Amino acid sequence: MIRLSICLLILVSILSCTPEYNVNGLTKQECRDVDSKEFNVMRISYGGILLDIRTPEEYANGAIDNAMNINYLDAGFSKQIQSLEPNRAIFLYGQTGERSEKVKNLLCQEGFSQVYHLIGGYENWPHK
Repeated sequence: MIRLSICLLILVSILSCTPEYNVNGLTKQECRDVDSKEFNVMRISYGGILLDIRTPEEYANGAIDNAMNINYLDAGFSKQIQSLEPNRAIFLYGQTGERSEKVKNLLCQEGFSQVYHLIGGYENWPHK
């Protein structure tokens, strides 16, 4: 009886540590807004894709180091987004957070597994 209890305890422990999966077989989706401090720590820790969705003019006036710029207002935006890897973490920002909030929702609907949106956008980025 003690062996059975120990085996059950071990089994429950193992199962509670395994990730949940979505319908695509990917780990459970995480799409959320984060403040600048958490955004910075997570992007450094996780790696992933740093995505600036502002216009080229806005981007030219300053951007977070190593950000990929895909213009949300460009006619080819959806096609460019589809070229991103849905299993990689996406760290997303715009100028104020309004456009990028829409992109966050779009990416989540498209099945991207980890999307982190910078609250307040580049205007709220303290490391300029």
